[in-house]
Amino acid sequence: MGKYLTDSPSTIIEFNTQMNELTKLYGEAKDNVKFLQTLERQFKNLNLANASDGLKGLEETLPSLMNGLRLVWIISRHYKTDDKMQTLISTISNEIADKVENYIKIPLLLKLNDELPYKHQLEEAEAKIAQGHKILLSWKTLYKNTKQQIEDDGGADRWVFQPKPIVERITHMIDILENLEKIAGILKKFLVFLDSNLKAVTNNSEGIDNLVKEVKTLVLPFEASHNQFNVYKHDFFYIIHEIYLYSCIYIYTQNYIDK
Repeated sequence: MGKYLTDSPSTIIEFNTQMNELTKLYGEAKDNVKFLQTLERQFKNLNLANASDGLKGLEETLPSLMNGLRLVWIISRHYKTDDKMQTLISTISNEIADKVENYIKIPLLLKLNDELPYKHQLEEAEAKIAQGHKILLSWKTLYKNTKQQIEDDGGADRWVFQPKPIVERITHMIDILENLEKIAGILKKFLVFLDSNLKAVTNNSEGIDNLVKEVKTLVLPFEASHNQFNVYKHDFFYIIHEIYLYSCIYIYTQNYIDK
């Protein structure tokens, strides 16, 4: 090997060039690992977050996670580039969105069990929606505020990038959850209104039971459709429109009963 290198000056030059490049990459990788290890606890919390605690652990770790990313940006020699930090934040954002999506599970969210009170089921759905919305909005806000803080610090290196999972996916999911919250609220008001007390007042049990069945069919599109959080699916808003039409029926029915 030594004789071969000695007899081949061009090979020695190429070898040294490659060795220098590998040494540089090794130093960069070692430095990156050192700084990313400071976020090990937050990454573990993100990975272990599950529905059993209502994603509470995920919610609580987001502020320290974003602050840690800001410190890595400030201190690290090699992560202070738009492409690397954008890739890292995008990966984290997609993981957060996946956790919320798996927690909400739209096809099952509004599926009602006749053996349980409708009010309680829809209140649970509302609580899930609110928690998912809170987590996504918190992460989006943390990114925006941290970006502004870095700019206010006056350094030359700023976050000029816009992570696509935050700008598109998470923003879209927030919008979907806000509409889902309205839908769950309307269904709850309608089904609570059409309870046994109303039957006693109107003496029209059959008519009210039929109306309840009709209201429950509103959730069928949710049960049949998957991946409603997909940013490229627009039929969701047709469902919202249908729900609002039935909210008008609720108002009309209430006015009719009041008379």
